[in-house]
Amino acid sequence: MKTIFRILPLFDAFLCWPGLFVAALVRWIPHSNRSEKSLICRPGGMGDFICCLIALDQIGKSPHEFTWLIDRRSELLAKKLHLEYLIYNQSPLALLLKHRGQFKTVINTEQLYGLSQAFCHALASLKGTRVSFKTNRLSAFSDFQVSYDPLDEHEVSSFIRLFQGERATAAFTEPIESMPRMREQVSSQPPLVWISGTNQPHRLLPIETWLNLIEKSSNSIKLHLVSAPEDRPFLEQLSARLGERATILNLGFVELLAHLPSVERVITVDGGPVHLASYYGVPVSAIFTSGRNLKWAPLSQDSFVYYREDLTCRPCTLFGVAPPCPYSYACKQLNFDDPKAI
Repeated sequence: MKTIFRILPLFDAFLCWPGLFVAALVRWIPHSNRSEKSLICRPGGMGDFICCLIALDQIGKSPHEFTWLIDRRSELLAKKLHLEYLIYNQSPLALLLKHRGQFKTVINTEQLYGLSQAFCHALASLKGTRVSFKTNRLSAFSDFQVSYDPLDEHEVSSFIRLFQGERATAAFTEPIESMPRMREQVSSQPPLVWISGTNQPHRLLPIETWLNLIEKSSNSIKLHLVSAPEDRPFLEQLSARLGERATILNLGFVELLAHLPSVERVITVDGGPVHLASYYGVPVSAIFTSGRNLKWAPLSQDSFVYYREDLTCRPCTLFGVAPPCPYSYACKQLNFDDPKAI
């Protein structure tokens, strides 16, 4: 099942139309169950999910006002926040049959893939309202289509526009600024070095690069190190280089979320840890390789990033996808004398 959902985006352009046809049929099956809550569809990774949460906070809405349709990878965070949610990639057909036509309003946060809009079409009531980005392949089947900048606008700003729905379509050219995030707790723990993305060539940084980032980011005598299980071998190598200064924290994800608000700073690479730290207002020191720093920059006060400005090929990611690199990932070779403050 995991493999199927990994390859679906590759064939989305061909599958979204049959998916829409199935959704339209399912939608017409009589159903008496209705929900008073609107549905937010967030089928992708955790980074976008967190940006959605921040966007709602910035416009004064609670995430508990909505039901969420999320990826299984985001379930632990949804549980931690006590959200009402559905998992789209657990039993998709059973989910469609159970919740068909249930929601008066369905907001699709997926920027490109049309299968997500087919899902939303099936879950919206016959007279319901569907909202999506214009860039979604099936956006024509939305009642309100909201503009989306895949290049430079911060993702939180894009989601603010999306959640404004009908109002945004009338004034979509107005720029939206993301507000800085303030700390939820006073710092009481050492900086947290969060190793992430070592399974992706553009994020697999040499240990020397991590050591340089740590040196530039903090003068703290002590450091805490964490990683996901797949990044553990690299974490242990880095810990060995740091010696007694470093302590590896063996925390589960929920325990890590409880620990995160109290750390002095998060030192990491572009990815999910940046957004989790932003959510709690913890300052971030991050390296952006091929990623779009304007779109995914940390929002916490006193954050900064490192990235190359002299490469015509960078940033090369589009809709979160980094293509194969013909330049031996030159974007990973950084000048640590020039951090960019956020």
